[in-house]
Amino acid sequence: MKTVTNEPSLCMGIHNAATTFFFRLGYAIWILKGANLLKPLSYYGKMMDNLTDDMETLRGAYGPRMRRWVGPDALQEAINENQNIDKEEEFVKPIGIDQVEAVYKDIKSGMTESVIQIFDPSLDFEETNYVPDLHRLSLVINDKKLDMVMDYLAIEEGGHMVNDLFFVELLKAIYCGFLGIATGKTYIHIARTIKGFEEQRAVLVGAIEDAGTFTSPEDFWAEFDMFLDFEKHMRMQVNEKTFPNSEISVPAQINSLKKRYLDTFKNRLLTDMGLCLLVCAILKYGDNVSNYDECIKELYDSIQMTDLKEECKDFADNLGYKLVD
Repeated sequence: MKTVTNEPSLCMGIHNAATTFFFRLGYAIWILKGANLLKPLSYYGKMMDNLTDDMETLRGAYGPRMRRWVGPDALQEAINENQNIDKEEEFVKPIGIDQVEAVYKDIKSGMTESVIQIFDPSLDFEETNYVPDLHRLSLVINDKKLDMVMDYLAIEEGGHMVNDLFFVELLKAIYCGFLGIATGKTYIHIARTIKGFEEQRAVLVGAIEDAGTFTSPEDFWAEFDMFLDFEKHMRMQVNEKTFPNSEISVPAQINSLKKRYLDTFKNRLLTDMGLCLLVCAILKYGDNVSNYDECIKELYDSIQMTDLKEECKDFADNLGYKLVD
């Protein structure tokens, strides 16, 4: 069993066939909303398209398992209830457990450890193109800080691990905002490694600074629902078809998105994530990006969280665009 600990640095400089900062942002949002459809994720990059079984979904997606875990007892209860129901529209669906919420309640109640389970034997012992290598995620209160432990079966590609790590650091920042405590370390436990991991280990680190204390989990998730609405409209309004269309004013579209959503958010983490998304979307899909210098600068200058701002700058540098503070 190998253990890797992270230092307070970022996933910066990692841009390859498995990850970019833009993809990491989209991937984290995709997990938090409990999604498994690949089409929305493809907006950020097609890094996982070759892992699908049906060309539409990712069977091993973390989101549904974390936000709607259905255990065998819940499934059996639904089966029992449906035995006496004839009309399909009245069928009872098994009630999934939101593990993200359940773990928060555990820690809030005074427990010092809690676990989010990802590996599902009922799904992952069957033949599929993608079985999650990340099997579980543990939260541990240590010296009044929140540590996270990522338990992997194996590591085959550094890029995908960076995607997972970025999400975990984001989730840790959210939990710390709920609990009003500081972020601790992230430990990565790996049962089996393959050749090449040692060379990549140095870059498999990440940190997102404290996001501040949130008023309540309920307020955060209500604002997160608004954030998902923003993200959906962004994908529809800022894409490869937007920029060549002379009838569409991209700065006007982006300003509308910012005013309607980001300027109304009370949560700094969600606001800054949204600003980063807009900057990266222009850089990724923009036609003659220099035409949007003023718009990009205004968005970039509004980002307050240093870690996210540096990641955004690094993404721009990788595309040959210089962001200046």
